[in-house]
Amino acid sequence: VATLKATINVSSVVLVAMDGPETSYGASNFIPSWMYWQKLPRSLQYPKTVILHRRDGTSWGFSIVGGADPTTERTEPVHVLFVVPESPAAKDGKLKCGDRLLAVDGQSLETVAHSTAVSMLKRTSTRVVMEVVSWLGTEI
Repeated sequence: VATLKATINVSSVVLVAMDGPETSYGASNFIPSWMYWQKLPRSLQYPKTVILHRRDGTSWGFSIVGGADPTTERTEPVHVLFVVPESPAAKDGKLKCGDRLLAVDGQSLETVAHSTAVSMLKRTSTRVVMEVVSWLGTEI
């Protein structure tokens, strides 16, 4: 929306509709359309920084899916699957289901295995800095 509003002084704007169908690589690997949108070129994605705080020994309050799978050589981006109500992530309000995690404390998640991404999040202390891309329409 912000990008479109920025064109207010332009005499014409071309909008292109993109089809984003639900897809499946089999019964156990359903990919909702938000994952399709996350695969848009990086130039169309708007990363944001999310900083969370927690008490020592507690959870951040979200689960993730995705990551590299060494058995198939496929890599899916790491995404937030679920945000636990009343958790540090939920109380902060910036992290949403479907958000793509690009980095944790400056370390890229681009090609890491799922288990490595989980370990990276668990190794953080009481503060974590994440680079995140929200799917279109939920960037705020």
